[in-house]
Amino acid sequence: MSDWSKILYLEVIDATFSIDGVVGAFAFTLSVPLILIGNGIGAFVVRELTISNIDRVKRYIYLKNGAMYSIFVLGTIMVLDSFGCIYLNGCRLL
Repeated sequence: MSDWSKILYLEVIDATFSIDGVVGAFAFTLSVPLILIGNGIGAFVVRELTISNIDRVKRYIYLKNGAMYSIFVLGTIMVLDSFGCIYLNGCRLL
């Protein structure tokens, strides 16, 4: 990956966590300045953790594949559940 694509990738990750943080913040407070401060701190922490752990994560060559497979399985379960095709407590699994 080029340097610009890494920066763009980090910005997308930051935006994702910020959107998630806004939804979670409204569950606790309606104070917009407090939400903005919390999202700013959260974005900074996520960026610093990502940058500092890039070399460590590169050692796990199958980490990305495993993450993609788990997201695929979770998405499949959610889609099947939305059509009523899968039950977890009702013992029907398709």
